[in-house]
Amino acid sequence: MYQGNSVLIPIYGTFSQSVLNKPIDIIIQIPKNRIFLQGIIKHSQSIISCSDIVVKPLISSNPSMNEFSISCKDGLRDSSGLLCFVQCEILAGKDVSSRISVLSINIENEFLTVNQKGGLLSFPEPSVIPAGQEGLEINSPNPFQYTTEIPYYITADSDITFSLFATNGKALKIFPTTFTKAGRHIFNLIVDNPTDFASGVYILRLHTPRGMYHVSMVHKK
Repeated sequence: MYQGNSVLIPIYGTFSQSVLNKPIDIIIQIPKNRIFLQGIIKHSQSIISCSDIVVKPLISSNPSMNEFSISCKDGLRDSSGLLCFVQCEILAGKDVSSRISVLSINIENEFLTVNQKGGLLSFPEPSVIPAGQEGLEINSPNPFQYTTEIPYYITADSDITFSLFATNGKALKIFPTTFTKAGRHIFNLIVDNPTDFASGVYILRLHTPRGMYHVSMVHKK
């Protein structure tokens, strides 16, 4: 799997008949340094009954991981098979492998035992620019104040693009691609209506020909 690729990772499960058609909540853990969650996709063969799966970001106790809950109020229509696909984008990073984990499965307030098989992802040719040469610095102050300035570095003259995402993978704004000289620069994060953004965590991405870099930002109203 190479940086910039969008991949679909299937989650399968086997359950007892007694848990069918009951509300289900699945918590997954994704390594934030190499994988960006784009969404949870239901397939026509999915045993999850809901037409709309609810995905919510959670606060992770592990700073290197993102956690998400996947909920379906109508539960499962079959005891074994494909649950859903985790759609992810591969980011630039130093790790040559990473793992997506299912932390827990809760069905009608009863936690089931999780025996996970698989979930390991390999990155055969990681492309990384050492920190301080290319990438984003931490933003300051609040990301949606008009005075927000985010320093960044690029190592060669090139076209670059900034994008703003919510933690559920939804793209909120794609900024125009600009040709930028190598060196240190300042990106001014300007959105149309700052007051329309709810409190929460947002992700700014810098995309260059050499990789994709991102920084998490906490917005408090």
